Amino acid sequence: MLLSPEYSSPSSFQLTVEDENVQKATKDYIEKLSPIIDGKDAGQDVIGYAFAINGEINSADVYASGALFRKLWPKLINATSVEALAAREKDAKRADAPTEQAVADYVADYLEQSATAGEPSEKKLVDRVIVTTREDDKSIYTESRDRKRDGQWIHRSYLRK
Repeated sequence: MLLSPEYSSPSSFQLTVEDENVQKATKDYIEKLSPIIDGKDAGQDVIGYAFAINGEINSADVYASGALFRKLWPKLINATSVEALAAREKDAKRADAPTEQAVADYVADYLEQSATAGEPSEKKLVDRVIVTTREDDKSIYTESRDRKRDGQWIHRSYLRK
């Protein structure tokens, strides 16, 4: 991810994110997108999101529960806002957001690809959590599982390269 000179930090990504100019520039994204998960009832609980830059789906994340997703949402929306700012094309026309069907197709394609993409690699993060990654030339699929809950998945991530 490259930031324009007025937003970049010479020392680290964290300093860039904390920069006052970056915070001002991402404020609109965060203010507009943060509340979109509010007001959903238990039957429509939000468990994930898809992220598009310039009209192209970049990634999608799905969590095992709405409570976990809601807990992470402020950090997720902040990180994706910084990424969108970094990828924003100067003087580009505003792109249309992908349709719900395009997002559903994106996730379905990644689920299908994950079953056939290369050998899975597993990494134990802590005693309780194992992350399985499958990668091909177009995408990376990761799945975090809870060993204390019979390997039930916690988080799935679909990332376009």
